[in-house]
Amino acid sequence: MATISGLSSLSNIDSFLNNYLTVERKPLDTLEQEKSTLQKRATVFNDLKSQLLSLKERVSGFTTFESDFLSGSTKAVSSNESIVTADADSNAEIGVHTISVSRIAQRDTILSDRLLDKLSTTAIRFYKKTQTFKVKIGENEKEIDIGFSDWKESNSDVLNRIASKLNNSGLEITASVISVDKYSSRLVVTSKETGSTNAVQFEDVGNDSLLDKLGLVDSKGERVASTNYNGGYIYDDIEQLDSYFTVNGIEITQDSNTVNNVIKGVTLNLLKAQSEDDQAETITISGDSDFLKEEIQDFINDYNTTVNYISAKTSIDTSSNERGVLAGNYSVQQLRFRLREVATGTVAGFEDKEYSSLGSIGIDIQRDGTLRVADEDKLDSAIADNSSEIQELFTDDNGIAARIEEEITRYTNVGGVISDTQSSLRTKISNIDLRAKRLTERIDRRESSLRRQFTDLQRVLSNLNTQQTYMQKFQSTFYGYSFGQQSGTYF
Repeated sequence: MATISGLSSLSNIDSFLNNYLTVERKPLDTLEQEKSTLQKRATVFNDLKSQLLSLKERVSGFTTFESDFLSGSTKAVSSNESIVTADADSNAEIGVHTISVSRIAQRDTILSDRLLDKLSTTAIRFYKKTQTFKVKIGENEKEIDIGFSDWKESNSDVLNRIASKLNNSGLEITASVISVDKYSSRLVVTSKETGSTNAVQFEDVGNDSLLDKLGLVDSKGERVASTNYNGGYIYDDIEQLDSYFTVNGIEITQDSNTVNNVIKGVTLNLLKAQSEDDQAETITISGDSDFLKEEIQDFINDYNTTVNYISAKTSIDTSSNERGVLAGNYSVQQLRFRLREVATGTVAGFEDKEYSSLGSIGIDIQRDGTLRVADEDKLDSAIADNSSEIQELFTDDNGIAARIEEEITRYTNVGGVISDTQSSLRTKISNIDLRAKRLTERIDRRESSLRRQFTDLQRVLSNLNTQQTYMQKFQSTFYGYSFGQQSGTYF
């Protein structure tokens, strides 16, 4: 008797369902492909926005007076940079200035007497006493206490303790102990800043005399010059701490070697004093053509980066039929066209001027829409002849920078082209996600329903197979009994 067969195993059911549901899931695969395409577009628009904002930052620098484009448009050149250097900012006025440097500013330095290191003369003199002294730098003053409890303490150790106290005083000074030879040392105290306003002043407090015994103060309270053995100041004349120089014949004294309040918009850096017989040096303030040229080249680079990105994403390769992610997108193609129009056009209001367009200063547009300096001599000549007019070509309200910034703003602002496109893409992606969710739920429900039906069918088949087995056994027994009666044999 034949056996009842069918989907009798789980693997058979899974195989059948997978084949069936593969067909059901094809619309879901299509939705995923659509979503992937939209996500790629969204990513490209984000990148495009970044590219445009980078270009906008470049050109917006041209249209604000705070920009480096204008602030670096002058430069200062020294005739002798071993004597003085100079830096100019946007306030500097073109011209030539003479300068003679007679003295540069110095840090105040005071030395102690020369003391034998291993002797304990200082500790013995002040044994079991505390000495107090004042240190004054400009308007800041500090009292310092030095205690003596060990009469064996060496002079070297005493000086090092004093140096440590001074360095931790919070004052703008540096103290150290210098070994003069292998037997003796001196305490050296130096101000951190130059000039007479930062002079170092020491004073013993009350009847204390530590500084006096170390040679750091004069008994008459005067600045005395140090010698090879006796303490005192390196510069006993406090005026020697200030720089002294002349600019355009005018005598000037400053407490620093960095001077920014003498020539408008110019910072002088005094490096070395001249001898009396030296000729005056010159500081020449002029237009910085190199800076202006670099700024223009930086603009060209950023412009080309943006244009190349747009071209790559909107391209169509006819030989391979490959299309850029934004191929056929009218708004992006329109942006490239409008940028090209600005780059090749004449600036409104400049029609009668010598320099009215990028082409007039040697910058051409190529077939792929990028810019290049086609005639470097022409650009150099234009900057040298009339740098202010070249600046206006970019910075004028109708200038190249302003118009490019205006076009970019239309695309990058909230509510602009890119913002609206991104919003539309997000909506489409959300709709696809919703459709995919519903389709997935329907497929899941269908799968669950089919599994129940197959499970029920399996149960029925199982019951039928059980009945079939029973019938086969019954039939075998029945035939055996019947045969026994006829033959007289019983099993």
